[in-house]
Amino acid sequence: MAPGAMPDELRIRLHAHAGSWRLMLSGVVGLQTAETLEHVAAVALRAPTADSLCLDMAAVTSLDTTGLATLAARRREADLRGLPFRIVRPSAAVAAAILASGGSELRNVLDFQDRGRSGTRCSR
Repeated sequence: MAPGAMPDELRIRLHAHAGSWRLMLSGVVGLQTAETLEHVAAVALRAPTADSLCLDMAAVTSLDTTGLATLAARRREADLRGLPFRIVRPSAAVAAAILASGGSELRNVLDFQDRGRSGTRCSR
């Protein structure tokens, strides 16, 4: 890293409304930041009142294989808990990474149009 350069950064804003959790992500989802996303998403999924989880990824600038694995793990946890899980408004970088990954595990939860609005229940 060049002197004075900032490390990869991920910012997460949380919106919760009537059991629907929406994580607004911006920045990089990758090796240096995946643990933060893992923790925040796990807390949201395990909340006693949780009935869905949406990840708004419109402002994500980069998604690497570690980030993909983190998203897939949270999607599997949501499925085990019987909770809807969506990736809404994926940035071009997010969509490209997911579509290039070859698996359908995350493709099936992409919502390019985001039919819901911030604060509304995520649905399949």
